Amino acid sequence: MLVALGALTYFAENQKWTWFFITLGLFAVLEGLLKLRAYSPIDKYLKKREAEEFKLRNAFEEYGLSDIYLMDRKEGIYGIDSRNKKIQNAIDSGSEFNLIAETGKSYIDDSIRKHWDHLKPKLDSGHNMRLLIINPFSESKITRNKLNNVKTQIDPKLNLPRLDALNAKYENLTVKFTNDIYCSIFYTDNYLIYDPYHLGKTENRLENYFLAFDFNAGSYGYRVLKNHFEKSWDNALTFEEFKAKHDPDNQLMPV
Repeated sequence: MLVALGALTYFAENQKWTWFFITLGLFAVLEGLLKLRAYSPIDKYLKKREAEEFKLRNAFEEYGLSDIYLMDRKEGIYGIDSRNKKIQNAIDSGSEFNLIAETGKSYIDDSIRKHWDHLKPKLDSGHNMRLLIINPFSESKITRNKLNNVKTQIDPKLNLPRLDALNAKYENLTVKFTNDIYCSIFYTDNYLIYDPYHLGKTENRLENYFLAFDFNAGSYGYRVLKNHFEKSWDNALTFEEFKAKHDPDNQLMPV
């Protein structure tokens, strides 16, 4: 606009009226096009989306929500690979570790090597970890097994001998079993990821490819979910209580 006004002034002062009116006409057409674009349906839609995204981002930030993962996607910033990488980075930078999960396989199983390669050095160096596993004999877990068409008494992904061995090896690892089954939570002193459980079945099993959420340490969401873990932990069976009640003859975890 300043360039156009400058040109018009120059042409008027030098009485170059032909160029003056040409420039004036071009300026009028350009201004009209800009105004037309500002009121176009596409521009209105984009502005509306931008405003909605801004409101959502503000709401998320109030709860401390930093990322949402779409678990039906492997790659991309919202995919499984990004989630796993962030968990591994959180383990590497963390000093205390807490997990509630159905089996904990992706964290403690040394055969699939997903997060164990990052957790093992932490345990070896004395960092504390609390592992809260869903009681495989609880009514909620039995219901989930039926919906997942699990034919065995215990979920094949639950490696009880592995848990027993880790519990015996690491004094800084405490294992308990809970009858309360609502979600999976893994958190450190600087990170938390929340995976809500549900009974929504697709095709012939429960749908695992749902959503997962990251929360910043110290945020409202972090504190609420950390408290959920603590309450479940307080009500849980110790490893010794679990074995005395469900495996007194060492059939599940042979010596």
